[in-house]
Amino acid sequence: MTGLERGARMDDLLQEFIAETRETLEAISGEIVAWEAAPADSGRLDAIFRFVHTVKGSCGFLDLPRLARLSHAAEDVLAAVRDGKRTPDTALVNAVLGIVDRIGEIVEAIDSGSPLDDSGEELLIAALAPDAQPRAHAANANSTTPHSRAASRSVRLNVDLLDHMMSGMSEMVLARNELA
Repeated sequence: MTGLERGARMDDLLQEFIAETRETLEAISGEIVAWEAAPADSGRLDAIFRFVHTVKGSCGFLDLPRLARLSHAAEDVLAAVRDGKRTPDTALVNAVLGIVDRIGEIVEAIDSGSPLDDSGEELLIAALAPDAQPRAHAANANSTTPHSRAASRSVRLNVDLLDHMMSGMSEMVLARNELA
């Protein structure tokens, strides 16, 4: 396989990643809104965890360090919640939502080829810390309120469909590894 063919294949993989991440974000937004209303709901927590885990895994081979850093931070805190080491209070939920929103913004910027500064991303990550101040979430100027988020992104997704989508992402990772 020539370098040109590899480059074209990587572009195809990036476009697949963008399309699948965009679809999953739309589909999972209902889960995010519901988790915001009931943070103890482990099923919704698991769906959000799978999303950020998949984004993190894809970012490694697509060389998307900003997305990898954000998704890794969210994955770590969600794993701590799943393990009972952290309580999903309002500040933590809002911090995770801020990161998920930022992931969506970055994916859209990558797709459109538009530059997107990274200001505020360190504050979004810092907001995940157990002793974080609630103001850190305000760093994301494009963040929406829970009510507007619910009104603009209310979608339900069958868990089996989400699992199928995540399997597709795993297959993409395997295909990329074979190319490398």
